[in-house]
Amino acid sequence: MSLETAVRKEIRNLDPTIPTTNIRSMEQVMDGALGARRFSLSLIGVFAVTALVLAAAALYVVIAYGIERRTREIGVRMALGASQFPILQMIMSEGFCLVATGMALGFLAAIPLANLIATQLYGVSTHDPLTYAIVLVALSVAALFASYFAARRAMHLDPMVALRHE
Repeated sequence: MSLETAVRKEIRNLDPTIPTTNIRSMEQVMDGALGARRFSLSLIGVFAVTALVLAAAALYVVIAYGIERRTREIGVRMALGASQFPILQMIMSEGFCLVATGMALGFLAAIPLANLIATQLYGVSTHDPLTYAIVLVALSVAALFASYFAARRAMHLDPMVALRHE
């Protein structure tokens, strides 16, 4: 844009009938052309993050409900001398079993459905392994936190209170 006056002058020298009122940089032209697509992709990103948070919250609730149903069993285990680590390991493995099943089903569904959003992807293949890997890692991390926070509650159960539960 620093050359705008020089460009206007040169255009007037070549042909004075050409209007020179709307000179923009290539960045401005591209911003105008891609504005709607950027908005759509930003909105998809917000929805994706919201879905990840909801999935983690749902996993936490499912695991917490399972812990609530098994409070007496966990209390018996702790009363018989089980330390906190086996309880943590048991609950975390159950959470990851749920998540692994969901991720496998989601991956199988994502492959054919990726063609539906192919028009929104610029420079990324619909079968990009890096994208799938990032999604799997993000879901695994969310599941790790959800499972851990649910398991942490179970680890700190008082065996006597748990045995009197219900």
